[in-house]
Amino acid sequence: MEGGFVSAVGHEAAARFLSRVLGLEVRPSREAVFLYEGDVAIVIQFGERIQGVELGEDEVERFFREGRARFLKVVVDRIGVA
Repeated sequence: MEGGFVSAVGHEAAARFLSRVLGLEVRPSREAVFLYEGDVAIVIQFGERIQGVELGEDEVERFFREGRARFLKVVVDRIGVA
């Protein structure tokens, strides 16, 4: 990721948490991202819908500690049409 990446992290607190964990600056952005063959995405998956609440960085970290959030590495093997 040190070679460059596009951030699509919409929550500012999640972006700060990722910056700390990864040791890289992750800027908050709601930019639409399209993945192509060979692309790799690091995804934060929350175990519940976070809606209407602005989480702080400590709360994002607590979600991970409690197993209510996780990181996923998504590798795009091929693009197909369903």
